[in-house]
Amino acid sequence: MAQTVQTPLGMRNQSRRFRAAGFSLVEMLIVVVLIGMMTLFAYPKVIRIFDQSQVRGARLAVLNKFNAARINARLSSRNVFLIRADTVFWIERTPRVTPLLDLSTRDTVGPFLNLGTYRVAVTGDDTVNVDPRGLYQGPGWKVVFTRGAASDSIIISGFGTVTR
Repeated sequence: MAQTVQTPLGMRNQSRRFRAAGFSLVEMLIVVVLIGMMTLFAYPKVIRIFDQSQVRGARLAVLNKFNAARINARLSSRNVFLIRADTVFWIERTPRVTPLLDLSTRDTVGPFLNLGTYRVAVTGDDTVNVDPRGLYQGPGWKVVFTRGAASDSIIISGFGTVTR
């Protein structure tokens, strides 16, 4: 007669435990679809917040350039110009300390500020003349920065006060 071998009770429960552990394919697909939908709805908001922070940073960079021009005018006792050409800002001062061969009358001060990924619109001249007293000479100067859906502006009055 053949004898039947019975597995011990502990072995049977252990094999059931391994089969019940883990996730099914349907559960994994549901999680992946939910994560995809959350990403789809959150992505535009994240991009908008990123653009707003970048535009705010560009506004602060131009504000720092203007303040550097004012400080430079006060320290050197010369006229200083904050110049904009498309999306590039830089500072020059006049009269030149040492003449060059090209007979230029201005010194360039500091590095150039390139805001290449922004749209920059200026109301007024492209040059701000800051006198040795630190005052801006001319009408109000408004610079509007735009990137994506975000925009910010800076307004410099004739007395050199800065507002948004």
